Amino acid sequence: MSIACWRAAGLLCLALATAPGPALAQGAAPQSQAASRASFEQAEALVSQGRFDDARRVLAGVPRADEYTRTYGAFVDGRLAEGMGRYVEARDIYRGVLNRYPDLARVRLHLARVLTALEDVEAARHHFDFVLGAPDLAAPLADRVRSDLRALENIKRWSAQAYVTMAPTTNMTSGTSQDSVNIGGLYFSPSQSGRKRSGVGVLYGADLVYAAPFSDNWGWLTTLSTAHRDYVGKTFDDRSARASAGVRYTLPAGVVTAELVGQRRWFGGQEYMLGVGPQLTARGFIGSHNRLTASVSAMAQRYDDLTYQNGHKVAASASWDRFTGPGQFLRVGATFEREATRNDHLSYNEFGGLVGYNFDLPWALTLYPEASYAVRAYDGDFPLMAQARRDRRFVGSLMLVKKDLSLWGFAPRLQVSYTDNRSNVKLYDYDRLDTSLTLTRAF
Repeated sequence: MSIACWRAAGLLCLALATAPGPALAQGAAPQSQAASRASFEQAEALVSQGRFDDARRVLAGVPRADEYTRTYGAFVDGRLAEGMGRYVEARDIYRGVLNRYPDLARVRLHLARVLTALEDVEAARHHFDFVLGAPDLAAPLADRVRSDLRALENIKRWSAQAYVTMAPTTNMTSGTSQDSVNIGGLYFSPSQSGRKRSGVGVLYGADLVYAAPFSDNWGWLTTLSTAHRDYVGKTFDDRSARASAGVRYTLPAGVVTAELVGQRRWFGGQEYMLGVGPQLTARGFIGSHNRLTASVSAMAQRYDDLTYQNGHKVAASASWDRFTGPGQFLRVGATFEREATRNDHLSYNEFGGLVGYNFDLPWALTLYPEASYAVRAYDGDFPLMAQARRDRRFVGSLMLVKKDLSLWGFAPRLQVSYTDNRSNVKLYDYDRLDTSLTLTRAF
């Protein structure tokens, strides 16, 4: 027995048939379920009218002896807390329901609205996107969700996020495992920095964003971020700082930004590279089930010591998310990168593609497997060879998120990935297995 979408006076019905599973139909006769449902609908109507004490009395009289009544009752408890402005309590109730039944779109909609009230913009956007991508969404409600998404872009001017990652790897240098490589008929022994070497890295950093509107759809945007990758000693440490400033334009269900970006990078404890250039990004829904994200950037690069690498880099990426069910979407993406340096054998074009699938599962789990493939072709002949370098790279990864788990206020995310790079210049043949446990926290 499936459960139709719950109704409430004063609210638009989602017009979605939600089917959390057979468990909700077990343990209660149809007559008792119908009576409980009528009481819960009455309590919802009272909440919508602001009659919170009356709603509480109705809820107190409904037994919750089976999964159906416990789930529906928890949702109405959340509606009551939300109506009374107890947003943290309502958030936790809605999350608890979705952790068991991620396909209940109406619960997800109310969670998004509560997160908006709490100014948790990224989390609210995540759930609004899932609602907007839900199958059979009624047109009036889709328009309402788009309006909520537009308002979300201007709800919080300052936002910040910090993260730290423990990242053990089998190959922190992306180096070869061969003791000797043949280049142009001559054998060479790779240096220590070019050999495969395992290690444990710590990645940490922070992102700060300031956004302020100056007209109906237009606004200013400024960002500052840092990223650090540290290993034992300083030889392979990689650190960078990035700042940008620009404008953004709010779409009916998305946003477009144009920025001027500057980046400073340090490697091995020494100044390494300075870059500056424009960047254009866009994300939003096309229709009701398709979310598109695209980015184009161009950066002039100047190296402190390796001046032969001075030049520019152009990069473009696009991804299409097709929402296929509650809490699920298919992702298909494409990438392009062009780096031009003073030496032709270091200049290249790279084309890539990816495919992934997001699953929101019971037990508060999200799984995201992804596979990507890229081909990199260099311009000039590699030294000592009568041909240019050609690389083919495959990456397979699996990300796991336990959404109801918190460590010292940080949300954990576990990712495992395997990279296999094949090159006609055997010095650049390598593989690596990476595991990363990331803790993030928004402010």
